Amino acid sequence: MKIINTLLRWGEAKLVLILSTSVLVLVFLVLVPKMQFFYRFINSLSAGLN
Repeated sequence: MKIINTLLRWGEAKLVLILSTSVLVLVFLVLVPKMQFFYRFINSLSAGLN
């Protein structure tokens, strides 16, 4: 019984790890283009100020 509980807990930890990793990858993929756009926006603003 103890072994099954340990296996379940390990499986849950693995699942959580996989889920959090995929969420991080998704967030990264969504944010990177926006960050590039943001940098371009800031560069154009600073160029306009200069």
